[in-house]
Amino acid sequence: MVSPSSAPWHANEGKSNFKRRPLGRYGDIVPATLRDKDRFLRIFNLVEWVAKIDAVWECLDSEAQQKLSFLSSYRELIGELTQVRQFVAQTAKTFKRRGMNDRSIELWEWWVKRWLAQQTSLALTVYAMI
Repeated sequence: MVSPSSAPWHANEGKSNFKRRPLGRYGDIVPATLRDKDRFLRIFNLVEWVAKIDAVWECLDSEAQQKLSFLSSYRELIGELTQVRQFVAQTAKTFKRRGMNDRSIELWEWWVKRWLAQQTSLALTVYAMI
């Protein structure tokens, strides 16, 4: 089990108005709370949570690993959502920073070609976006 003092995240992470505190014995492995009305808009929060769990998997005790073993049945979906997140984040970064013009479109197309070459498989969702 990751100790609360060394855990890479806590409840209320990033909220400066609240004191950071772990939520019980397994509180530091609990995913972010998603409100019903925006749970699909914040799906990338869950993708980031899975990445954090993967990063500390070896540090988790066997009971925590057992509780999180359900993630293995969703690896394909998690992989696809990770690709979508990378694609959306880079696209937003490119066009937010440079605006929508010929040069930014060229840079984005260059990035897309480079990124596609690195992918072993491509989620249909990402393919549809391109």
